[in-house]
Order: sequence, then C-alpha cells, then structure tokens
Amino acid sequence: MEAFPNCILRAMGQLFEVSYDRAKGDVWLTAAIAAPVPEPSQYALLLAGGAFLAARRFRRG
Repeated sequence: MEAFPNCILRAMGQLFEVSYDRAKGDVWLTAAIAAPVPEPSQYALLLAGGAFLAARRFRRG
C-alpha cells in the first residue's frame, strides 16, 4: 500500500512537494523557494521615511 503518491504542502509561506517511489522506497522533499516581493505599501513607507529624514536635515541647516 502506498502511503502518499505525491503531496504538496504549504508551511511557513513556502511550498514543498513530497514524492514517494514505491518500487525503490525513496522519498523526495522538493522545496519551491521564491524571493519575496515587497508590497507597494512598503515602498511608500520607505519613500515617506526618506522624505521625513530629508526634511528634518533641511530644517536643521
């Protein structure tokens, strides 16, 4: 009896594929790791912080 033919798991925001070869008794765990893409709000926060620091430095002279 085959425990699992192929499973796709999601853990900690990552995708993992588990494969099982019944003939050989091998188990593979494959991770699909993708680089995180920042949200537009993160870019806005970065620009707002830069503008705040520039304005503060400008006012100090």
